[in-house]
This record gives sequence, structure tokens and C-alpha cells, in this order.
Amino acid sequence: MKEAYQLTDDLRKIYNQNIQKSVAMTKLAHWFRKVEEADFKSFSILRKTIMNHYKEILAFLIKEALMLPQNLSMLKLKTSECNSEE
Repeated sequence: MKEAYQLTDDLRKIYNQNIQKSVAMTKLAHWFRKVEEADFKSFSILRKTIMNHYKEILAFLIKEALMLPQNLSMLKLKTSECNSEE
């Protein structure tokens, strides 16, 4: 159970970090190796899914990272509008 939690946490950290695409790919490769060593069927399925769709996943994450400043600005604007209505 502890090993499964660690694998989940490691994958979450890769996707939550603001790192270059090449660094993320390297970290994913290390995560794939850990999954193979752990031999959990559910993680093996997830690993295969990521491997089959990594280009789309990376494109999505890059798009989200680029949109973050704009989304934060919109959130601040909405917050200030709500505060001024009170």
C-alpha cells in the first residue's frame, strides 16, 4: 500500500511541477521504471496509457501552464468585483 501511494505521489509531483518538457519526460521515464519494478497491474495500465498518449498529455499541460497567468488575472478581477458589490 505504501509503495502504491508513493507511485501516485511521484506522478502527481511530476505533473504539478513547472518544469521543462525534456525534464518532465526524464522524470516520467524514471517513474515508468519504478512502475515496472513494482508490478502493480493498475499502474502498468496507467503507464501504458501515458506512453500511448504522452504527446497529447504534454500539449495539454503546456497549454494549461501558459493559461495560468490569464486565469489568475480573471480570478482576481472577479474577486474584486464581488468585493465591490458588498
